[in-house]
Amino acid sequence: MSHTIQKFIRLKQIAALLNCSQTSATRYAKLNGFPDPFYIGGSKMWIQEEVIAWVMSCRRSRRA
Repeated sequence: MSHTIQKFIRLKQIAALLNCSQTSATRYAKLNGFPDPFYIGGSKMWIQEEVIAWVMSCRRSRRA
């Protein structure tokens, strides 16, 4: 049986990943389609891979 270890990130790390403020990251986290958080030990966390997939799904084509 194979298990993949997921990396959990907090809002501050999401803000760094998106190069935005924590306030903006909070707004993004409330959008439809943004991954649902997990609560671990009272802390709200997201799976990093899911957040990155969401970002990639929002990208616009670079073609003019």
